[in-house]
Amino acid sequence: MWIVVKIKNKELEVFKDNLIKKFGKETKFYYPKIECHRYLKNKLKKFEKLILGNYIFCYHERFC
Repeated sequence: MWIVVKIKNKELEVFKDNLIKKFGKETKFYYPKIECHRYLKNKLKKFEKLILGNYIFCYHERFC
């Protein structure tokens, strides 16, 4: 079953690690990103932004 979780962007990796430790490596995460390009001081910079903002989807068979 899929669940939707709202988290802080800075705590994404910590959340993923804790969930994997609790439920196992079969846990799947989905958080689509978009790549943006901007010029800063005459140099092209690449940025990744989460499309869903602070929300991610998590899947595991034991979620119910």
